Amino acid sequence: MYSQSILSNRLKGFVVLSFFILICFNAVLAQAQGMRNSNYRYFGFEANFGMKSTKLTSDLPALNNMAVMEEGGSLGFVMGNQLVKTRLQAAGFYYSNSSVKQTVNMVESALQLNVYPLKFINKSRQAINPYVSGGIDYSTLKFFGYYNNPDAKINYSASSAPYIGKISMTRGTVGGGIEWRLPQMHDFVHIFAEARYSWAMGQDADDFFENTKVANATSINVGVSFGFLR
Repeated sequence: MYSQSILSNRLKGFVVLSFFILICFNAVLAQAQGMRNSNYRYFGFEANFGMKSTKLTSDLPALNNMAVMEEGGSLGFVMGNQLVKTRLQAAGFYYSNSSVKQTVNMVESALQLNVYPLKFINKSRQAINPYVSGGIDYSTLKFFGYYNNPDAKINYSASSAPYIGKISMTRGTVGGGIEWRLPQMHDFVHIFAEARYSWAMGQDADDFFENTKVANATSINVGVSFGFLR
């Protein structure tokens, strides 16, 4: 059963990587063919805020079947044109909210590619632009608490519980969203809202969390990207 799960995750990983390579190839090909309005290119920065939701299964009673809701944001870089946008999330930090029984925080980096289907039909500069996205992310879940040592005395004066360990994951992601492009002359401002679905392609855990698995995740983000036209 465990080997079948590994095979399934690898198959999903192959599918998302193939999808990601395909849309990157199409984007490069479109630019190489000198499509109309090809001079509309941009480079800049992105900031977004959002919520992530997943679930844990574990041989640890404190974590088994625990729903995890996290809130936070990320900073990164963007570059693209009217048809595609490459998004490099350099650093994302998310913190479990008050509804989560145990403290689980996350650090995340990601590479995403947005594709704007309507731009392949109408290349004029509409304000509202839907998009689909695909990519990959690397996430580290950090666990805090006292459940690794039931005899430990809880220090109520401490600002946070002691660090226990981590689980690191590589995940594929797909999603979609809406982007509002504000009219600008020499720079750009894009405001967006999106939803993503992520699944594990690989997981590496500390010994204490060896039998703890992270389920597929969903996320909702809002943000802004801004910078310079070239």
